[in-house]
Amino acid sequence: MVFSEHRVNLGKITIRGVCKRMRFGSKFFGDRFYRIFEVVPKYLKMPSFLASDYIYLFFLVIMSGIILLVSDEMEILAHVLAIALLSLGAIAIVKFDLTHPYFWYSAFFFLYSTSYAILYSRGHYYSYRIVEFRHLGYNKEALVYCWIALVVFLLIVSPHRHAKLSGADALSVFRYKSLRAIKTSIAFVNIVVVYATLVVYSSQITKRVFNTTLVGTLIVNFGECVPILYVLLFYCMSQKKGKPAYFALLISCLPLCVLGFAIGERDLYLRVILMFVITAFSLDIIKRKHFIIIFPFGILLMALSVVFKYFFISRTTTIRLSSVQDIVYWFLDSDFTSAGVNMQILTSHPEYRAAFQGRGFVHVFTRLFFIPENYVNHGTWFTETFAPGSAFGYGFTIVGFGYVELGVFGVILIMAILALIIRFLYRKMWSNIYMYLLYIFSIPLYIYVIRSSLKVLLISLIVHAIPIVIISFLFNRLAALKMFESED
Repeated sequence: MVFSEHRVNLGKITIRGVCKRMRFGSKFFGDRFYRIFEVVPKYLKMPSFLASDYIYLFFLVIMSGIILLVSDEMEILAHVLAIALLSLGAIAIVKFDLTHPYFWYSAFFFLYSTSYAILYSRGHYYSYRIVEFRHLGYNKEALVYCWIALVVFLLIVSPHRHAKLSGADALSVFRYKSLRAIKTSIAFVNIVVVYATLVVYSSQITKRVFNTTLVGTLIVNFGECVPILYVLLFYCMSQKKGKPAYFALLISCLPLCVLGFAIGERDLYLRVILMFVITAFSLDIIKRKHFIIIFPFGILLMALSVVFKYFFISRTTTIRLSSVQDIVYWFLDSDFTSAGVNMQILTSHPEYRAAFQGRGFVHVFTRLFFIPENYVNHGTWFTETFAPGSAFGYGFTIVGFGYVELGVFGVILIMAILALIIRFLYRKMWSNIYMYLLYIFSIPLYIYVIRSSLKVLLISLIVHAIPIVIISFLFNRLAALKMFESED
């Protein structure tokens, strides 16, 4: 394979063209630099196009690192630019493939890492409580740790893209003669959800109170599993001959989305929407050209989720979206500032760097089997330390988890664990329907974990993912035995 046949293209710009325009003194340094892209693949024993992607990634790492290194402490936009360059560059490497971790993880990691910095640079400040309320400023160190975390993730995951196969070839192990099993399950779930929604609307109870009820406990704990049934139905419809009834599928998802809206649990409906969009892209129902509609809609939806978060309880809204600036502000402040704020707080108190001495990594794995002695919930610890007496939780941050455990080494270790897991899931995505479902399920989970801890990821994968795979397998076997055949 010759590299010249697999150039890294950015519109009409190619690496060869860029390199030819790079001058060093009177010599064409660019031509010499370009030889790296021809020689390195032979020594690495990998396809030249993949080697070129890695070299392009290294180039992005170096450039973003230099920007971060040479910028002053309060050149906030330069710090944001460094993270943006690395994130957008990674997305460009995989050619805007929405199913690749480079796309969805880099995009959301950028938002969670930099939203506070962006708002702070625009004059929006944040206060937090540690004994008394104090003004939270800004320090560059927080974004440096985020940059290290993203670099580790990208290097381990790899820019290699797995070609999408046709449904018949990729997921042929999952053959349904009928959709009745899935439809019955979704109908049962919707009955419970509609009942819960009516209870919330009539009694105007808060999310905290709702979670203490039996129905609330079941829905909140198993709400992560329900959307996978929608993905199963979506896939089966896409493989069915004739015109798929996608509108009926959307109607079947409304009860869960309305309930999430009613109790202020945005994860319930945002999870469904995100999984639908990625599933549609993976099945070639949504194309890249549709991003121009999807992205503005997503920004508006996140802003509206703040405006109407407690509408069912208070029956009124106190936030107004009167301009584009308001929409952008509430989009960034909707959910994306939490991780950045928490990281700013932690780095503002260096006495907490490596304070747990790695015990959290051990406890996370032993917690799967029993509660270890001196077990610490990082989210609870954070709230009790920096907001004692608060009735609300402040979440945490996955980068902060590594920071309080082992400092910079902990950040590298936690991101390496995350990268290895998602790398495995992505590579196995098209092997069968079960791995496909598991990968789609893990995407919103990974995004949520950016503002949480490692415990949430492992417990959710084991407690929720394994039952999903088992249920999918049982549906498949029952369909194969013709127990659910119909004329659908």
